Amino acid sequence: MLVTKCDNCRKEIKNRNEAVVVGFGWPEFSFCRICGKPIITFLKRRKLLQVTKATG
Repeated sequence: MLVTKCDNCRKEIKNRNEAVVVGFGWPEFSFCRICGKPIITFLKRRKLLQVTKATG
């Protein structure tokens, strides 16, 4: 079982669809919705957001 934790607050992310994953290839950082909200806001403002669907 893969356990994913927020790289900022170390809270466990139970559902992969709730994770905000930032990075291009490697390194890749995972954030919970609360910690990832400023990142999403910045990317939407700059029109750089690419939403992908998680499988699994």
